[in-house]
Amino acid sequence: MSDSCVTTCPRDVQRAVVRERTRAGRDGWLLRVALPAPLPQPLEGGHFFMLRSDAPDFPFLNRPFSVHQASPDGRGPELSFVFKAIGQGTRCLARLAPGDALTLIGPLGRPFPRAAAGETTLLVAGGVGLPPLFLWLQRRRETGATAPALLLYGARSQDQLFELDAARTLGVEVRTATDDGSHGLHGRVDKLLDATLDELRGKTVRVLCCGPDPMMAAVARLCARRGVPCLVSLETLMACGFGVCNACAVPVTDGDGKLARYARACIDGPVMEGGSVLWHAASH
Repeated sequence: MSDSCVTTCPRDVQRAVVRERTRAGRDGWLLRVALPAPLPQPLEGGHFFMLRSDAPDFPFLNRPFSVHQASPDGRGPELSFVFKAIGQGTRCLARLAPGDALTLIGPLGRPFPRAAAGETTLLVAGGVGLPPLFLWLQRRRETGATAPALLLYGARSQDQLFELDAARTLGVEVRTATDDGSHGLHGRVDKLLDATLDELRGKTVRVLCCGPDPMMAAVARLCARRGVPCLVSLETLMACGFGVCNACAVPVTDGDGKLARYARACIDGPVMEGGSVLWHAASH
């Protein structure tokens, strides 16, 4: 794993201002915010911030969100986030209007490594798991990387493929899969991944993945069977975001399938080796 995947960005508390809040798909939101100053170093796919609004009914704990898009140099001062309003915290964020202020803590976490020469990267996204992979592709394009990449994007239905049109502008082929067959392959995205790996047989391939735990578990198991390296960006619930509270503990193994220890998704991840996570225990 590259140095960019094993070092964390310096974190800070910042007051940001909402520039835009727009719909993304049927029940998603895209929130674009302006930072007071550029970040000290570029963001990479997988870095995240802890967010909270000033709403009096915002819950006690901040909410973690991977960065979806950053300004062209990766350092801000504008960032965007994609989320679904499924709880009190995200409902408060979904009420924000241009000009409203919110608090960001970050950037946090260990991101995905950049593309390696001679390697094909398959990015496997599920629903709102797209943002860290979207940012990875944005940075790939901006840094002029030429190693091939392909985005495999899955969701329950076409209107859950958030920011699909924007993803198609990032310079790579985009293939989709939906559970109901409304767009792309009729079936789960791991089925699409299996078929794509067949096409790339004989080539050096690495998989980067983010989405719901069951989807990431299926992708990690498939990659293990096929002997393909797989990195996942965990979407574990967090309380602090920087390793103090231990609320985001994830059971991991050293390779024998047995519990070795608990890692903290916020500082040991969110990007981790897919085969190291004990998915059956992590989902309980």
